[in-house]
Amino acid sequence: VLMGSKGGVGTTTVAVNLGVQLSTHAHKRVVLLDFARPLGNVHLLLDQHPRFTVRDAVDSLDRLDSHFFEGLLTHHKTKLEVLSGALQPEEWQNIPTQRLERVVNVAQASFEMVLADIGSHFASDLGPILKTARMILVVVEANVPSLWTLQRRLLALAGFGVDPQRIRIVVNRWHKGDEDTIRSIEKESKHEVVAYLPNDF
Repeated sequence: VLMGSKGGVGTTTVAVNLGVQLSTHAHKRVVLLDFARPLGNVHLLLDQHPRFTVRDAVDSLDRLDSHFFEGLLTHHKTKLEVLSGALQPEEWQNIPTQRLERVVNVAQASFEMVLADIGSHFASDLGPILKTARMILVVVEANVPSLWTLQRRLLALAGFGVDPQRIRIVVNRWHKGDEDTIRSIEKESKHEVVAYLPNDF
């Protein structure tokens, strides 16, 4: 699972690049589930025009097996497969978490690696998905609003019963002058920063 400490920190950019790297360099079969709310942006960053979205998956649970699931995906030239996010905000209405869990389970049965971009959305209904994730990458920037929100996200994850050993911090849009801030993040959060992504557009 990839989640942002707050909106606008580049969670989807990190998710897309991670998915592409795993597909092209690690040669894994990877699917990226765009669970960001209210709208998904993965398809925009990959210049895709999806025919189906997460809504189609959750509306077809009675026939959602590996074969049907793969038919809902949008293929990228890097071999990354994408279950596109909502194209209209109302698509997220009346989607219980149990349905998303079923989508995740089918994805795990079909692919070596499953990435889920949940954006900055954070609510108790995501608890079951967060608790079963092998790893949670929390994307932050080295600024006060992002770091203030990070502390509260980490507390909330602990409240959901998420094992802190599975949480990793990624600093996006990193500048060379941010070293002191990163050390402060590690000290305050008691989590190691596993990656610094430079501010290079």
